[in-house]
Amino acid sequence: TRANEAYNKIKEWIVHYRLKPGEHLAIEELAETLNMSRTPVRESLHCLEQEHMLIHQPKKGIAVKSLNLSDVKSIFEIRCSLETLAARQAAKNLSKNHRRRLEAILNEVWEHIQKGEKNHMLTLEQEFHIVIMEASGNYLLREMGQDILSRIWAIQRLNILTSDHLADAHIQHSKVFQALVAGNSRQAAALMRKHLLWAGKYMLGRLKDRHDVIAQVIISTPQNNPDSEIPISRKEFHGHELRF
Repeated sequence: TRANEAYNKIKEWIVHYRLKPGEHLAIEELAETLNMSRTPVRESLHCLEQEHMLIHQPKKGIAVKSLNLSDVKSIFEIRCSLETLAARQAAKNLSKNHRRRLEAILNEVWEHIQKGEKNHMLTLEQEFHIVIMEASGNYLLREMGQDILSRIWAIQRLNILTSDHLADAHIQHSKVFQALVAGNSRQAAALMRKHLLWAGKYMLGRLKDRHDVIAQVIISTPQNNPDSEIPISRKEFHGHELRF
């Protein structure tokens, strides 16, 4: 439907930061940009508000919801729980097709690491996790997991572009893969949990450091209010260009 089309496009703009946190949305302008009437746009905005991606501000209208430290912490906690379960179930249900896809992703990631190429790394890294969720055989888990990943797309991309821990993450992914292939559900779940706790701790540490590029772009962390929110107003920091 047109409402679904508007929903998918606006959500894409939000998760890729084409629509920035704190930015107010005008239904008329969105309808014109999407080349559709205001009704489907209004319906899509209501759905996105229900998903907490937009917020209705009295006398100001609808705006893109800003992230704060509590939001990011909660997202990583939920992600850890979902994907630990996914790994446990995937170890019991891994098909030859899922195994080939995971192996191909790991090989491609390693090639990019050796060449020092980061532009396509996030897509590959997230695809690795998505395939495991698919392999779990639990479609609800997959849908919820993919929604969680979409919420942190911009943060993850910026993290990859501005850090050098990709080799460590690749080693952890490889260990998860080995446990999946071996059909060891307990080990696969434990390794996935360890990996995501490590990733979450690393990310939150960067967000709490006001001098870190991620904190400057995504979130504000003044001492008197660690959960305060700021809108993004620039796309370049310390020579790193963000391309979504």
